[in-house]
Amino acid sequence: MNRLSRDTVKAQRRTVHLTKCADEPGTPIERLVVAALAEQGALPLDLLVQRVAGEMYREFCRSGATILDIGLFGSKLFVRDVIAEIEARDGSLWRIESDNPS
Repeated sequence: MNRLSRDTVKAQRRTVHLTKCADEPGTPIERLVVAALAEQGALPLDLLVQRVAGEMYREFCRSGATILDIGLFGSKLFVRDVIAEIEARDGSLWRIESDNPS
């Protein structure tokens, strides 16, 4: 199983919750994550990643980036970056919790 597939499987067992904090989202990914969590409430990590990657893809397409890599790979092109940024900001803008009992 490749790294992306392992990340996706692990993501299916975790849920992301928006936290109340003084930090403001600083990147496009952070803004999209906060917006999704504010609108929908807590989401499974895999679903959140799909939504944010899909929205990033649509934004790039609206700005004319449908050629080559963007058009060929679709939203999958953004998945690794979205996962990395969600994990990096865990505990500040949002909280990732395991759905598995320890």
